[in-house]
Amino acid sequence: MPDLTDRLIQAGIYAEYSVYRNRYQQWRKGSAQGAWGELTATALQAQSDPNQFEYWYPTASIFKWRYTMAYWMSISYLVGSFLFTFNAGLQYFQPPGMGTITTVVPNFIGSCLFTLGTYIGYVKLINIATHEEDDVHYFIPDCAGMLQRVEVSSVIGTVAYFVGAAFFNVGTLMELLPPLPETIKLFVIELTNVIGSIGFVLGGVCELIHNDVFMGGTTWRQPVWWASICNFTGGCNFLLGSLPGFTAPEWDGWGIVSFVYFNFFAGSSCFIVSSCLLIVMWRSNDFGLTLLSQLNFALRSGGVLGVSSSPQRDHVGLRMLLPEEAPSVDASHPKYSLRGAFFIMIYCWFAFVSLANTLFREQQFMHAENARWLELILDVAMQVFLVVIIILVLVIHSVVAEVPEEQPYFCALVSSRVVLFVGAAVQTVWFVRFMLAYPSSDI
Repeated sequence: MPDLTDRLIQAGIYAEYSVYRNRYQQWRKGSAQGAWGELTATALQAQSDPNQFEYWYPTASIFKWRYTMAYWMSISYLVGSFLFTFNAGLQYFQPPGMGTITTVVPNFIGSCLFTLGTYIGYVKLINIATHEEDDVHYFIPDCAGMLQRVEVSSVIGTVAYFVGAAFFNVGTLMELLPPLPETIKLFVIELTNVIGSIGFVLGGVCELIHNDVFMGGTTWRQPVWWASICNFTGGCNFLLGSLPGFTAPEWDGWGIVSFVYFNFFAGSSCFIVSSCLLIVMWRSNDFGLTLLSQLNFALRSGGVLGVSSSPQRDHVGLRMLLPEEAPSVDASHPKYSLRGAFFIMIYCWFAFVSLANTLFREQQFMHAENARWLELILDVAMQVFLVVIIILVLVIHSVVAEVPEEQPYFCALVSSRVVLFVGAAVQTVWFVRFMLAYPSSDI
């Protein structure tokens, strides 16, 4: 007989079929309780998940993979947005004596993180039809499987963000090099910034279309609605900030400079808001985020997950237990609150402010009357150590969705949150002190 497993998965009823078959086999072996009802197409469809959870998450491994990818995509965007905003703010307010490293490096690191985030989004897109984590593609897409499951807006928007971030990254990299001739600068910095910003705008438009914003689809009560609007607005601000440098490079003066960096600052602030909303969506198990909404609907029915297995094929599937059959879920449980998302945002802020203070340490060294290299090396090493610790904490959160309430695990969770929160507060005080005191000699 033909193997109909793939067709059952596509219909979203493979888990129910597995449960029925396992019960039937138990009955054949003499178990007191076997399968219920008849194994008919109508009966299976009646029990199936209307959101086709099995279709989008056919195995536990791909569920875990999409969980992790959505997490790191949101983290990359948030830290990158902090750095973009910091850089634009420095350029807008123009602190006297601020060195090139402090005003250029944050933009480069932020663009690298944005490029990483858009690449993760691209990898998620091309693996929309992948069933196992071991079969994931990292650059060449499975076009046939992908185009059957995604909309055109998802493809265009994801690729536009990826290409736009890559072009923007070229411009930020060129700014790290020695001053270039004006003609070369016009094309390798200003033009690439314009192309990158156009990619951001196009990606934002695709998000609005994909989520039916203003068209009767998503509403303002949903995070994806606000995230899509913020991304579109941020892209438009970036385009407005990029255009003067390419279309009118001869323009000079505080008026045009303030226009450019105000738009970069406003756009980056919009990206901060959208990135925070992406973390909230990830915490709510909406792993498709803003451009793969079909992955978000799988868990919106309010049920919980179960695992069903097929020993004959070594297949592990995730079974969606709908509200009428699922056990009651405590809404106050940490997994279903915003507490976890809030602390992840705090960790991202901690990482950003530690990087910013590292750059300020270099500025402090450059303006000190009695500069000591050993002190600079030790200060930078300590800041790098803090960033590494924060990254390790973020890695742990990427693979551990929830810490058991039993001791000592719960105590370790609470202690780490308190310590990192206090550390973020201390680093923030240093950050504000540098910003207010610079470049006076008492910093």
